[in-house]
Amino acid sequence: GLYSGMVYNAGTSLTVAGTLEFGLSDSDASASVVKTGISNAVNVVLTGGEVDVIDVGLTGPGTFTLIEHTGTQTGTLTLDAVPNDGLNYTLIHNAQNVQLNAAAPPSGAVYYIE
Repeated sequence: GLYSGMVYNAGTSLTVAGTLEFGLSDSDASASVVKTGISNAVNVVLTGGEVDVIDVGLTGPGTFTLIEHTGTQTGTLTLDAVPNDGLNYTLIHNAQNVQLNAAAPPSGAVYYIE
């Protein structure tokens, strides 16, 4: 299901083998705590898990903390569906969390030489 503006306080170990959908808006960007996602997980197993990003008011770039954990992390999530809004999306697997970075595309002149 879609998580938008909701935080699930896991309080235990967590296994993600399916798809997580996160609805992101500008107010969630660059927060030091989880605004939309899963917090307080202990050990997380992410093997086979995917992330779908749903635009629910995202108009600019930002970094979003999707999962916070206090123990170990096994495996990684992969990025699946993302909005067609001109931003470049990447997942970042840190020691104690999983974040999503929505970045503006590079600007400047592009030259094609044949």
